[in-house]
Amino acid sequence: MTKNDLCLRVRTRSGLWRLLLQEGVCVPSRVECMLRTALEQGMGFPREDVETRMEAIFLDGRPVDDIDAARLHDGARLSLATALPGAAGIAMRRNSPYAALRSAITHHEQGGGTEARNASADAPRQGRVHLRLFNLVMRDHAARLLAAGVEAPAGGVARYLAGDEAGEVWLDDARCEREAALRRLAEHPDGSVRLVVEIAEA
Repeated sequence: MTKNDLCLRVRTRSGLWRLLLQEGVCVPSRVECMLRTALEQGMGFPREDVETRMEAIFLDGRPVDDIDAARLHDGARLSLATALPGAAGIAMRRNSPYAALRSAITHHEQGGGTEARNASADAPRQGRVHLRLFNLVMRDHAARLLAAGVEAPAGGVARYLAGDEAGEVWLDDARCEREAALRRLAEHPDGSVRLVVEIAEA
């Protein structure tokens, strides 16, 4: 994504904005640390959810079993989900009894987990992660992340904004009409937008 300076805030009752997290957004996070630390301290996921709800975790496209040995780097691609369907979904779960079937694609830290833990403990810092959420993880956490602010592709933001006829819109901190915001987004189809969405309870 090419960065630009657009900042969009939407106040809405539409829960469809949650689906934007399924397509993928960039979020600020603690990086150069263990994945568990980033999830809990960097992105604010409750420990109980990390332990019991996040049954499938993919880091840079590879399934992760040990979140205490996987290091999250700046710019990483991270996908989170509860149980995935089918036999393939079972194999992709953390610490699945069928994990051996996907050993060739499982995430392994270079140098082993102990060395990775020691290295990452030295220099944790703030960075960005490309995050995707699926199924119940998306349902439970997308609204919180959207309210905190994400960076998203302008084209994707435009699609959701076009379908949210009742939402209130602010562009660069100034109240504006939805059509005006859509025109501005159309000027930057390949750029990214700083997006805040406040989803009101129905």
